[in-house]
Formats: sequence, C-alpha cells, structure tokens
Amino acid sequence: MTDVLNNASISFESSAIHVVLSSNAESLFCLLKVISGLDTVMSGKIYIDEADVTAKHARDRGVAVIFKQSTLYPNMTVLENIKSLMGVDRTIDTDRINYAVKLLKIEDILSEPAAELSAYNRLMVLLAKAIIKQPKAI
Repeated sequence: MTDVLNNASISFESSAIHVVLSSNAESLFCLLKVISGLDTVMSGKIYIDEADVTAKHARDRGVAVIFKQSTLYPNMTVLENIKSLMGVDRTIDTDRINYAVKLLKIEDILSEPAAELSAYNRLMVLLAKAIIKQPKAI
C-alpha cells in the first residue's frame, strides 16, 4: 500500500465553484473518490456541511459524481432524460428541472436526441441531472 494522500486538508466555501489542480492525477482522483465515498480513508475525517461523513456510505453523503463516461438514454430526448429522474425520486418536480435547465442555459437542446449531443452538451445534461438532485456537493 502507498500513501496517495498524506496530511491532506482542504476546505471549500459553500455555494461556490472550486477548482482543484494537482500535478499528480492519482492523488487528485483519490481525493475525489474519498470525498464522494467511493473510496475509504485509512485515517482522518471527512466533513460535509460540518457533519462527519467519514463512515457514511456514498449514497448517504449528498455528493453527486459525474463521470466522463456517464451515459444518457440515447433513444430519449434531453428533456426525457432529465425527467427520467422523476420516476426514481418522487420529490423531483418541474420547478427543480426548470431551475437546472435555465441555470445551465440548455433550453434550446431539450428536444434533441441524447445520442446526437456534443460532448459539451452531454456534460451539461449530466450536470443538470446532478443539480436537480440537490446534492451538497457535485
């Protein structure tokens, strides 16, 4: 075993966008996996909204993760892909969907088939789906 993160301490301001840069991609990826709960820490604590989430399962941390290889339903339009969340989570309503769509300025692609989206637009749709879930961090 190798220490990938050693004595790491990082704090983010709420409701802000932060960029984390590293010359070591392995350390950066490890940091993101540890924060999201996809990997465990050997020592130390992880706090999100001042709550210790170190021992919490990834789904209980309130962190949305978007992977580059995440997929959309190719046979559905953008709007159908976004609305598919409503079948999984009954608390999602059209107001939350409209908020994310307007925030990301993707109104003009809602009727496009997901299979025909550019990489940028695909990322925007995945980000919209994450925002709609109202995570504590993305």
